[in-house]
Amino acid sequence: MRNLKLIYKRSHKYNGIKAQLMSQHVFDNISYIYDENDKIVKSIDHTTSEIKELCSFDGVIALEYVQINDCLCFATESGEIIIYNFNSNDYEVVGLISDGIETMSWSPDQELVVFITKSYNMILMFSTFDVLVEVSLNAKAEKEFITVGWGKKETQFHGSVGKNARKKEEIEVQNIEQLDKTITCCWRGDGDYFAVNFVGSNGRMFKVFDKEGVMQYVSELCANLQVPIAWKPFGLWIAKPEIYNNKYTITLFERNGLKHNELILPFTPDVEEVIDLCWNQDSDILLIETKCNDLYILYFYTICNYHWYLKQSMTFSNKLIFNWSQNYTESKQLHIIKSNGEYSILKFDFIVNHSSGQSEIDESIVAVIDGKKLLLTNFKSQLVPPPMSSITVSLPNSPNIVSFLHETNTFWDSNSFMTIDSLNLVKLYRCIFTNTVNGKRLVHTELAKEIQIKIPSFINHALWINAHHLLISNGSVLYLYSIDSETLLSELQLEDVICDIIKYENLYIAQILDGTLISIQVTTDNLIISDVEFHKLPELCERVLVTSNSNEKLIYALKNLKKKLYLNGKEIATDVTSFTITNDNDFLLYTTIGELKFIKINQNPEEVIDTRRIERGSRIVTLVKNKSQVIFQLPRGNLETISPRILSLKIIKKHLNVSNYKLAFDLIRKERINLNLIIDVQPQKFLDDMKLFIQQIDNIQWLNLFLTELKNEDITVTMYKYCDNSENVKDSAYSVDHKINYVCEKMLKIFTEVDKKKYLLPSITCYVKNENIENALQLIWDLKKEGGNDKEADDAVKYLLYLIDINVLYNYALGMYDYQLVMFVAQKSQKDPKEFVPFLQELNKLEPLYAKFKIDCHLKRYSKAIEHIAKLCESDESKFDECIDVIKKHNVYEAALNAFINHSKCYQKVCSLFGDYLRMKGKLLDASLMYERGHDYQQALSSARNILDWKRCLILARKSNYGETELNDLAEKLILSLNELGRYLEASELIRKFKPNDKKSLIETLMNAREYSQVLFEIAISGNEDLINSIVKPSLLQHFEITFKSITDDKSSYLTQKQRLLYLRQEKTKRIENPQDDEDEDMFSDTTSINSQTSRNTAKTFRSSKNKRKYERKLFNLKEGNKFEDIALLDSIWKLIHKIISHETQVMIKYMIIAGIEMSMDENAKELQKLYKDLLLTIKHTLDEIWLPEMMSAGKYPDTEEEMELFNLNTSLKNKLCYDLIKPEQRFKPKLNVIDFEMEIFREGLKKKN
Repeated sequence: MRNLKLIYKRSHKYNGIKAQLMSQHVFDNISYIYDENDKIVKSIDHTTSEIKELCSFDGVIALEYVQINDCLCFATESGEIIIYNFNSNDYEVVGLISDGIETMSWSPDQELVVFITKSYNMILMFSTFDVLVEVSLNAKAEKEFITVGWGKKETQFHGSVGKNARKKEEIEVQNIEQLDKTITCCWRGDGDYFAVNFVGSNGRMFKVFDKEGVMQYVSELCANLQVPIAWKPFGLWIAKPEIYNNKYTITLFERNGLKHNELILPFTPDVEEVIDLCWNQDSDILLIETKCNDLYILYFYTICNYHWYLKQSMTFSNKLIFNWSQNYTESKQLHIIKSNGEYSILKFDFIVNHSSGQSEIDESIVAVIDGKKLLLTNFKSQLVPPPMSSITVSLPNSPNIVSFLHETNTFWDSNSFMTIDSLNLVKLYRCIFTNTVNGKRLVHTELAKEIQIKIPSFINHALWINAHHLLISNGSVLYLYSIDSETLLSELQLEDVICDIIKYENLYIAQILDGTLISIQVTTDNLIISDVEFHKLPELCERVLVTSNSNEKLIYALKNLKKKLYLNGKEIATDVTSFTITNDNDFLLYTTIGELKFIKINQNPEEVIDTRRIERGSRIVTLVKNKSQVIFQLPRGNLETISPRILSLKIIKKHLNVSNYKLAFDLIRKERINLNLIIDVQPQKFLDDMKLFIQQIDNIQWLNLFLTELKNEDITVTMYKYCDNSENVKDSAYSVDHKINYVCEKMLKIFTEVDKKKYLLPSITCYVKNENIENALQLIWDLKKEGGNDKEADDAVKYLLYLIDINVLYNYALGMYDYQLVMFVAQKSQKDPKEFVPFLQELNKLEPLYAKFKIDCHLKRYSKAIEHIAKLCESDESKFDECIDVIKKHNVYEAALNAFINHSKCYQKVCSLFGDYLRMKGKLLDASLMYERGHDYQQALSSARNILDWKRCLILARKSNYGETELNDLAEKLILSLNELGRYLEASELIRKFKPNDKKSLIETLMNAREYSQVLFEIAISGNEDLINSIVKPSLLQHFEITFKSITDDKSSYLTQKQRLLYLRQEKTKRIENPQDDEDEDMFSDTTSINSQTSRNTAKTFRSSKNKRKYERKLFNLKEGNKFEDIALLDSIWKLIHKIISHETQVMIKYMIIAGIEMSMDENAKELQKLYKDLLLTIKHTLDEIWLPEMMSAGKYPDTEEEMELFNLNTSLKNKLCYDLIKPEQRFKPKLNVIDFEMEIFREGLKKKN
């Protein structure tokens, strides 16, 4: 579907030169020619247009620039092989073939060179000109084609043609004396084979050799092969002209010399003669040169789907020599030098010519040039694979340019197009359509205008800007041409050659050779005005599209060969093969090798928001106007249409915005998009339009489908994130979590108002979605009972059975306690009557409440069952035992409590049972409360004692009428238990209440609680000073000793672990700096990732906390030699510091010091203050030795330049020291929040009392 576009043509006239041979430098800036006039080899610098004479030789027949040696190699007819060295600027004769040379041909990699001598010998040499092999062209091929007659024409069936068709056509032997004896040679692109084309004993033929010089194949016998030959670089075809059966063809041979295919030329050999063939490096263009009288014509052919397309033709009045560029970055660049000395460089590229999509009636037409035919297809209505098309337009000459109209009027629409041929003849066409069921059908075109444009040369670019004007270019000149008056209105000279013209809003953008974009304006006076530079691209780009969003103009440009996509000069994607922008400028689509990607222009013009897989190598052809279809062409040539979800959603949203729910619903259904989108795009609008929605979707099945797909989910957030939803719902009752209930309830109201009977099935669906099956059944049953609606009711039940499993629905019907309804539902199912009839009969015999109890038990609705049987228990207490069994078996205590709340005896029994259940589960407080409510105070007290809820125990003891002795015994036991558990303050409170005279026990308990101030207070108010010496001081002294030892041990442990940690780090650092000393170093490569070294131990998931604890014990093992001993040490130090500086510890230390002063134990208090202060200072001054800066940045990417510098310095060290294994909170040194525990009297020094 692509046409060949001439990007630019650069020309320079070199007077006095008549080139016979030409070769290019690999970078295209220099060409080398052999001047036929003065027999001199010359170089042409295209940058400066400077000509330099290199050397002079007669009879040069071949010329080649050899990149590997940076020299020029040429051969003479007399047999000399000459090298011109650019380093020494001198030539050297490196070889001489005495037989003379007919042709020279270098391999594509320039490792080998072939010489054909006048004596028909083939000599294959290395690039050093050492002979590899020499063989006669008349020798027999090693793999020459041999037939044994199988499948030959004489043995085949010929149908109605008859037996006479068996006769084999005899190939007429050519008169060798009359043939052109020119010998040519060509190589395959990979350099593995080459073919030599010469005149043999049976006429012209070619032989195929491998790169070892061994002759492999001989071409099959052909009557009228001609001189030119060209081997497709990437393929198996060898192209040669042939006159066969009155046809002039380019015959394509396989490597084995057999015919494979042919290209029929549009002329006869008596009118034009093929004189040269040439493939470009990419093998996608076959260039054919012909001679017609004194004119030389170039034909550019491409192939797609086994059909050859003539894409361009150019006519020259002078003899010319041409070569495709040898630069792999410019594979479609053609060098031409004419016999009059004009040197031209032409750059081509492929382009899809399609309608602009500027009007609503645009049919997405694509025009394909095929010689003198133009193939048109309107993709909006049909998909026709090439080489077929909707219609074919016949033209007098082959067009080179096709352009569709950009600005429309009442006569010309966006489907109108123009063609321009090589003679600058412009034809303007309108497309004529007829309406069909599937859309418009393109039937023919109407030639509305024909213009002959007269400018000095042929047109390079053309843009049909509006109904009255054309914008055309030639070289660096831009012309405005009037269609109405057929005259040139104005022209504009730009700085360099124009390579493209595009439209952007009211401007026209011209791209020149260096990638600069220049904005062009056409004034009302029909003048072309050039504004300031619009933009500068990094390089010349073959395809440029300009659009804008709310913030800025956006210039997307694609460099085809490099496959780079630029946005405003910035590279945003690579491996890009094609791109386009939607007609409304919402999305940019681009393809890579196997993916289609989407960018939302108004959101982030360079961020890909969605990706879709496509067939490898597919390219975008066009987008279909007002549809979500994207047309792709596959590498083999076939077409494929896809509807990307993101484009479908855009069109759906467009329909929803104008409340066109039917079209939106139909598209959603066809594209299999979630129907919740209808609500979630604009929830408030949908809720307001719900009645309109139901009216438009006048299809019950569609409504049912919509309702069944409802989800409590906003799919514009979860499923289709690129579909915006910025609307808030006014009704506070609506929320995403309750969307189903809200929508279904509102729809049920509308169904009831409009036509309850018509919308019966959607109403049932609403009830089912709301999980209100009983209402759905009741709706059907009410319809059944009305009479005359049996069929509707039957259909409704069948529909309900489609939504819900029969067993589930049967249970719902049974739970409604209507046996006739149950029978009605069961009869519409496949259930066996033996399964339900006896059961229903038994139920019918029972008392209604008891029957409901049995039904609820059958349905496992035990809470409801308890409600029903509780009512029976009021009149028949014998049913209570059965009720108790159900309660205990199914643990429905809460429902039982509610059911028996007015029946005190049963209620207390249930409470006691509930208490037993809770005690069995270990919920002793809950059990105690239930026992209390059931008046079982002993069990309540027992449960409270087990959890030492002493206050509750005393309350329950009073309710149990305990005497004073029993109460004191209970208190004594509670005090003992509280002391055992270390709950000294609570124990002291009980002692004050029940043993007020036992001051000794109270003081001992408070001392155990370390409540020193409270101890002194109690002694003071009791006046019992003897307790100080007998209890307080000895106990306090013991506390001092324990604390001294604890502080000393903590300090020793801290310093020991710190030193061990520093030693381990030093050892690891040495191994890093001297890897040869590390035994394990060879196990890791230099490129091993962080994850492979350190994170391999952290990238774990655990099935249970037990496994996690086991792993942590292994990781934090302090045993010397443990692989992660340093991590374990850091963990231990961190925990130790937090224990030492905890608030509880500091408060305890402070009160001990105060107590020591009050008890005149100054030395102990002072020593404690000094020891604890020294410990804190030791920790404070050594924290920075333990917590290094790189530890704090482990697992954190740097935010500032300083952090980045530190990160780079320490990355290697962090990887080796496994800092990522450290717990996040332990990567930072602890904060020492120290309270004021020191006493000022010890700071100044307190003199010892006398």
